[in-house]
Formats: sequence, C-alpha cells, structure tokens
Amino acid sequence: MQMKLALPIFLVLAASCCAQHTVTLSWQLSPDQTLRQNIYRQNGCTGAFVKRAQVSNTTVEWTDTEKDGIKNGKTYCYYVTATYSGKVLSGPSNIAEVTIPEE
Repeated sequence: MQMKLALPIFLVLAASCCAQHTVTLSWQLSPDQTLRQNIYRQNGCTGAFVKRAQVSNTTVEWTDTEKDGIKNGKTYCYYVTATYSGKVLSGPSNIAEVTIPEE
C-alpha cells in the first residue's frame, strides 16, 4: 500500500536546551486527529535526518538526552511528522535548530 501525504499539521516546533546533555522539543498540533507522531534528528544539522522516536497523538513535548547521543558543544536539528488514519503522512514541521553549550 502506498503512503499518501497530507499537509503539515504542526503550527510551530521549538527546541530548547541548557540542561546538560538535554534538548527539549515542544510543538502545537492543529485540530486534525493524528494516530502518532515521529521525531527526527540531524546531528550537526548536516547529512540525513534519523528517526529518534515515535510518540502518541497527544504528546506535545519530547526530550532528547545524553543516552540518546546528545553532547555538549554540538548542534542538532529536528523536525516532526504525523501519521493519520489510513497511513496518510503529514509533511514535516519546521526545522528547529539548537546548540548545546560547552560545559
């Protein structure tokens, strides 16, 4: 079955940091119903994005931590997509960039 694409449903994706080795993502969903959301990360904001997590349709915040590879002094880019019923995928959210300060 081929996946269909839908318009992005995210109003704004924001990334924040400053707890050591931690990035917190937060976003708002449009009123459309989703089944789940997928979070992608790009190390150094270059190269390919890699799926980091799949979260429920009610989740609007997620934390990436040192155990997930977050390091001080590094920059990361993120985006989020959603899956609707019938395997319809949203387009990506905006890309949020964050740099973790050196210790």
